[in-house]
Amino acid sequence: MVMGVSKSLFNRPVNLPFSGRTVTRETLYLIYFLLAVLILAYIIPTLIFRSPSGTDVYTHMYSTLRMVGSNSLFEFYEKSFIEEQLLYDYPFGLWFFGSIVMKVTGMGIQELAYILPLILLVVSISVYYIYARSLLLSTNKAILACIFLLSMPVITMGMLNYSTGRFVAVFLVASIYLSINKPRFSNVLIAGLLVFSLGFTHTGTYMFLMFFSISYFILSAMIWKKFDTGMYILIVSLLVLYVISVQLFPFVQPQYIDKGRMILSISQSLSSKLGLEYIREMGQIFYDRIFVANNFIYVIFWSCLIFVIGRSILFIRSRIGSIDNINPLAIPVIGSINNVSHSIVTTPFWLGPVHTLLSIFGVFKLDQKGKCIAFSLVLTSLFPGALQSEEGTGSLRQIYFLFLIIPISSAAGFYYIIPAINKYSNNKIKKSFAAIFVLLLFLPLIFAPIIGNLYYQPTITGTRSEIDNLMWLSTVGNSTEGVPGFAYRERIDLYANKLTPSVRSGSETKRYLNNLKNVYFSEGAEGYIKDLRSFNINYIISSQRILKGFNEYNTSLSVDSNKQLDKIYASDANFGIYKYIAPPAPIKNSNPQRSGLRFEDNAPEIKNSGSAYLIENEFYKVKLSDASPRMMYIGTMTKNFLGEGGLYDTIAISWRGAYKDKYAYYDLGDLKYPYISVDNNEITYRTAIRDESNTENWATLIVRYIFYEKAVQRDITVANDWVNLNDYLSMYVTLSSTVFAPLSDFEFNQVGYKEENPVYKKIYPSQDTVVLKDKKINQIYLNESGTGLFIKYSDLNPYPTRMLYRGSTVYQYASVSMDSRYSLSPAGSADITQYFSVGDKPTATNNMLYYTSVSPYLYSDARIPVILIGYLNQYSNAEYSSNIYGKLQDYNLIYNEVIRSGDKTSFQNGINHIGYADLFDKSVYKSQSDQDDEIKKVKALGVNGMTFRGSKYNMDTIKVLSDNNVLFTQALTVNPPFMEFYREGLRHPKAAYYQGEKTGVVLIPVTLPVSAVLRPESNIDDTFSSWRETLDSVADDGGMAVFWWNAADIGNPDYLDEVVELIEYSKSRGMSFTTPDIEASHFRSLNRVYTKATRGVDYAILNISNYNMEDVTGITYRLQLPALNDSCPYYAVNGRISRQEMKYGDCMLYVSTDLMGNEHKQVTIEPDYTRKEFDLDFSGIYEGNAIITVRDSEGAPVDDASIYVDGRNVKSNPEGEVEVLIRRGVHRIRAEKPGFISKDYEIVVKGRVYKIAGLLR
Repeated sequence: MVMGVSKSLFNRPVNLPFSGRTVTRETLYLIYFLLAVLILAYIIPTLIFRSPSGTDVYTHMYSTLRMVGSNSLFEFYEKSFIEEQLLYDYPFGLWFFGSIVMKVTGMGIQELAYILPLILLVVSISVYYIYARSLLLSTNKAILACIFLLSMPVITMGMLNYSTGRFVAVFLVASIYLSINKPRFSNVLIAGLLVFSLGFTHTGTYMFLMFFSISYFILSAMIWKKFDTGMYILIVSLLVLYVISVQLFPFVQPQYIDKGRMILSISQSLSSKLGLEYIREMGQIFYDRIFVANNFIYVIFWSCLIFVIGRSILFIRSRIGSIDNINPLAIPVIGSINNVSHSIVTTPFWLGPVHTLLSIFGVFKLDQKGKCIAFSLVLTSLFPGALQSEEGTGSLRQIYFLFLIIPISSAAGFYYIIPAINKYSNNKIKKSFAAIFVLLLFLPLIFAPIIGNLYYQPTITGTRSEIDNLMWLSTVGNSTEGVPGFAYRERIDLYANKLTPSVRSGSETKRYLNNLKNVYFSEGAEGYIKDLRSFNINYIISSQRILKGFNEYNTSLSVDSNKQLDKIYASDANFGIYKYIAPPAPIKNSNPQRSGLRFEDNAPEIKNSGSAYLIENEFYKVKLSDASPRMMYIGTMTKNFLGEGGLYDTIAISWRGAYKDKYAYYDLGDLKYPYISVDNNEITYRTAIRDESNTENWATLIVRYIFYEKAVQRDITVANDWVNLNDYLSMYVTLSSTVFAPLSDFEFNQVGYKEENPVYKKIYPSQDTVVLKDKKINQIYLNESGTGLFIKYSDLNPYPTRMLYRGSTVYQYASVSMDSRYSLSPAGSADITQYFSVGDKPTATNNMLYYTSVSPYLYSDARIPVILIGYLNQYSNAEYSSNIYGKLQDYNLIYNEVIRSGDKTSFQNGINHIGYADLFDKSVYKSQSDQDDEIKKVKALGVNGMTFRGSKYNMDTIKVLSDNNVLFTQALTVNPPFMEFYREGLRHPKAAYYQGEKTGVVLIPVTLPVSAVLRPESNIDDTFSSWRETLDSVADDGGMAVFWWNAADIGNPDYLDEVVELIEYSKSRGMSFTTPDIEASHFRSLNRVYTKATRGVDYAILNISNYNMEDVTGITYRLQLPALNDSCPYYAVNGRISRQEMKYGDCMLYVSTDLMGNEHKQVTIEPDYTRKEFDLDFSGIYEGNAIITVRDSEGAPVDDASIYVDGRNVKSNPEGEVEVLIRRGVHRIRAEKPGFISKDYEIVVKGRVYKIAGLLR
């Protein structure tokens, strides 16, 4: 009897409609109640709102949509990398299943997000009923357990969510059910499939099941003396299938590595409390070897260890008395939980007060399996939650798993107290009280889920008004604009059609959140909203939901007063949308004056992606800030080589002279650039660098990126063109490039004296920086797990001479820096050209080769210029001067003599004159007007160039020279070559800068020593040796040899023979004696010559345009082309090969041509024989490791051919075979080799199943 109702009446059988089955009236009432809960609390809210439920649901909806748009799991991850989605490493099972449902049914993501959870609800209740019935051994109790399940607050709030935890609940219950029953092959097989699916669907549930099964197994042996075979099989399956899963799907492993740290914290806590160090050590081993290393040997070890533990417990139990009657509540571990945190009292609320009350009675009525499950859940759910957090079991993630026992123990408790209530209800009053009591028990079971899903859940998920507001945002701007994802997250992507920033954890997240907080609550927060632009934030949303996420919630809002924000939308629910007011856009120069050399290929498009420029193709992906030249991303489409690090470029400026005590250090990414130009495949940033107090312009900085198909070129120029004093001043500049990335090692090319050697360095964690000084470096490959970044320096400028590197002791990152140092005269510039390519080393090297193999040669018709300069005055020895004049005339050489306005020097054949002026007055520079008068007097002598006393001048001098159309002047002197130093890039002419612009004045470098050192007390041999080394350097490394040889010094009979010998040596090396006028004029003309080059594997095409009004003769280019059969059988069309040589096994060709004013000409350089054709064999190529066979048109295998597979380069072996790892789908293949016609293919690779089918035929 229940509440006074006759037991026979309550158990009277009735027929179920439609099924014909007979059940008791009690069963029927319970079914009706269950249906009422389902309909009122779940089905009706779903039909009313017809919208997703929960907060994480939008993340899963967005990822499911990406999965729908992918044809394979590989493609899904590739898209995630390309879109820089930080959640790519989350288990993908739900998204995969959801995408299949959408593709099969044609259902949209909105419908899927609320229909699929409803279907899963029905499936879950069915599975849970079977599970509960196996423990309670009663249909009625099992139905009641399902009712209790649906009414648990912790379950109610997530039952209709499209989430992984909800999705895998069925897997979890089914796996436990199959394992606690008698193991059969079918049960084991199904449980294995469920566990395998669980592994790539939800990390937390998988780990819970692993530790729950271990706890259950041990408790079963310890308390009930049973070796539970089914649960042991589950434990082994979990360990084995984890290793298999993370090897098949490696992208999910970071989740296990991260969440597996719970093992370390729990084992550490137990170890410290119990004083047993081995517990901590075993926890560390389990984590390191299983979760991190996924070592199969340790899987076997732990499986055996758990087996031994189980058998050992049974053996011990057989030797001691029975403990079956020991009160389970007295287990010591339970007592320890009560002392952890006062917030543990919140657990009854989330489990349900009624559930908690009934479970206290019901847990004792469960059988052995039920009790074992209950105690295991205490160990694996309550206990870890209390240990891990100050909030104890306030963490719903931990107590959620109690749904495995609480509804069952509640049903058992209900049926335990009902007989007691019936016994007590022996009169009408007591029966009334009993009825009210039972009613109070049942009312929460239906009202709790109804209130949760009809009232609370919509406010958690998002109100209709909020969704409408977000949808309005989708009607403005474009889809590349960003909105903070704070509080709304993927709702922004789904409803507002805007991007949410992917912010890296650590300092970036801290800066991002600090900016947001100040934008909302601080006055004068314009700087913070500007900084948010670096995260691609264009809009700010203000709403109650967002503001509640800040501690300053009750503080008055200041966002409306922000002058950088424009409120563009407001609703009646305190919901506002603000648009960032961008400052005046940088100057965009769509057609700047073209000069120099560019390569013409399939250059990628420069896209404006929010606060960054995005450049990507199959060879590389680069992101640049739209406000500075900072490189935010460089790598492949799917991998940022920099990781969470960066590429940092810095400039250090110091002085010699009047500013000797001043110094400043700059990060190029932190400077402001008022002039930015974007033109085709180029981005140029320009600014004036100011002093440390930001009051005076010091230098001009120009950073230019040129994006080619396979590599990126970057030019950096720092010009000493602003500071103008009446005292001597020269600038020292150090340009540094630092890569901070997850590097393991690197390899650089060290340039020695007449040799180059690769040097390999392994990076180890260290608190000290390794410094490699006096090492010339022309290229470096930074390696990260077989792929990396290749950086090469142009030899038109000096190479870096210092390297620093250090491995981080905190992160798995390392920094590598390269320094280049310069000394600059006024108007001089420090220039550096770098090339970047990515990939494995062979691919990156080949991709770089084309863009470094063609360069302009600055001297007409490939000559190697030698310029002799000196002066003659009244104190010079006329006889000695006549000696050298005679020798020079014998060799038909030109001498350049310096004259001043008052000199009475006759103009004679073989002598070219250069002007000389004294710009000092009482040790300070003369005024600009006085300098102008002085220079005009000298220029009236008919000279084209000037030199000055002590080679000293200031910026006024450059302005006067430019205004008077003076062609050239002397730059700072250059030290003579010593070993490998002071060689490349130092002896070229350069344009003089004045306040940010190039002038027409050319700076001519003079190499030390000057002839004045030819004195008896000097080491004469060293002097002539230095001059000879200079001649060798300009012949081998480029440049011109400009010697300051006074005629009276070198005409001295004591040295004349050695001078003549040096002249003969230079002529034997093919050098040409010339004038600075000729070289400066040619150099200035080249500044208006523009060339577009196309480079093939064994040919080059130069499209040259002369924008000068005058003709330009001898325009020359240096080309590096492969040797063919150890020779250089090349010829030029519309040009001539002025000089050629073999160097490092390649052909160095100097190709010249002449152009009339405003003429365009195409020059082609190609081999003088017929090329062969490729014939590639793709038969038998399927997904996975495949072989491509390379043959020529006659069927002979081709060795050392370069085969590009989707941009990755692989070389063929002597049999013509190329082994590649390839996935199914469409792929582009290109075959290249010198002497062959390059050929492109497009192939379709099929999956492995087609290979198997072919073998079976």
